[in-house]
This record gives sequence, C-alpha cells and structure tokens, in this order.
Amino acid sequence: MKVLLTGAQTGLGRRVVASLAGDGVTVRSASGALPALEEFRDIDVVVHLSAGDHDALAARGTNAIDGFPGFLDGLNKFGVARVVLLSSAMVCGAWPNNPVPLTEDSLLRPDASFAFAHQLAQVEGLLDGWRCEDPARQVAVLRPVLALS
Repeated sequence: MKVLLTGAQTGLGRRVVASLAGDGVTVRSASGALPALEEFRDIDVVVHLSAGDHDALAARGTNAIDGFPGFLDGLNKFGVARVVLLSSAMVCGAWPNNPVPLTEDSLLRPDASFAFAHQLAQVEGLLDGWRCEDPARQVAVLRPVLALS
C-alpha cells in the first residue's frame, strides 16, 4: 500500500509515518500543505493531516479551504479512492443542544464566528460530496477534541 501524507512534519504526522512504516506501508510526504497534482500518482490512500493544523495555516496566511478543489482534482485524475481527513470536533459547534457525547450523526454546525471550524466544515462537505459521487470511494474523518484537565 502507498500512502500520501500531508502534515508529515507535525508531531502527529511523525507518529503516523512511524506507525505506517512499521506496518510495511510505503509513505510519501507531500511537498506542501496540499499535494501537487503529480504527487497523487500511484497512491492508494491520502492522509490529509494539514487541514486540521490551524496554527500552520495561520502562519502561512491561508486557510483549510484554500486549494481544496485542486486536492479533489488530484484524487480524481489519479483514481485515488480513499482519504483520511484530520478535521476537528469544533465543526459541530459548542451548542447547548448538542448530544453528549458527539456522534457521527451529529450535525455540522460550526459557530459562524469561528472561521477555522467553518472552513473545516466546508472541507468536510466538499469531501463528502466527492465520496458520494462514486460508491467505491471511502472517507474517514478524524475529529479530535481538546481535552482540559
């Protein structure tokens, strides 16, 4: 299996690389926050961790949605049918009527004043639309939460 990974330089990315490599998976790191079109060639799965790295996005003066249509074009052009996306539980918003715990059935209702959560909800929507176009496509969305102690 060949995996293309965005965000490989992050702490999470380094752990993902080590785990996958330990399982005999070939991991290729994307050249940027979003892969260049040709980087999708001969890839089985794309693990997109960069979308969930709001600090790096802010440092670059960009956002999670910038360039994402081109990301989908790369998947389509090279027939990549499996994607893992790092998002955030913040896409569900901090609403008093949210279920506890949040589930996969929870609505995406980010607080409109929190741009990052709104952008990730848009990315998730675009990726879900892409997935629905072909029953062979698979998407896993990871929504880590902040833990306070």
